[in-house]
Amino acid sequence: MLISAEHLSINFGMRQILDDVSFYLNPGDRVGIIGINGTGKSTFLKALAGIWQYGEGTIRVPERKMLFLPQESYLPLGTLRTALCYPEAASLFDDAACARVLTLCGLRQYIEHLDDDDITWSRKMSPGEKQRLAFAKSLLLRPDYLFLDEATSALDNAMEQHLYSCLLDELPETTIVSVAHRLTIDKYHDHVLII
Repeated sequence: MLISAEHLSINFGMRQILDDVSFYLNPGDRVGIIGINGTGKSTFLKALAGIWQYGEGTIRVPERKMLFLPQESYLPLGTLRTALCYPEAASLFDDAACARVLTLCGLRQYIEHLDDDDITWSRKMSPGEKQRLAFAKSLLLRPDYLFLDEATSALDNAMEQHLYSCLLDELPETTIVSVAHRLTIDKYHDHVLII
């Protein structure tokens, strides 16, 4: 099953960021969308998610497991395991699976705190740690479609490279669409769209 758009036009404020564009994403495609701040890259992802209604055209999205990772991930109240597994139920994932993805994403120091419920994780973790936790979530939940919106903006190039390599190795069948303002992500994608 693929994502497709026909005659898609998207408005962002008073300007049009896409005009009569048609495309499709095959399973396993990797697409990078690069552009400077304010060009409407995130708006494009919102349109794919069905939460941006300012435009015209048709978007078809299959009934598959999708995960959207914003620049700053939402961390629900509760344990770190709850945040790692969200929006799935934490009971679906055992200690070994959680520890594995935390280790892969450079968060090994938090394994022993998976079930601590007296910590406000959104305040405890740095922006970079939150972004690494979002990548760990992706590896754990294994979505069919993964959309990353500036998901490495708080990370250095070495960590960005490591996390993208993990995604490509661990999720070879997942379709990945990444939005960024840095050109460094282009090497992890088969196709790059510059807005």
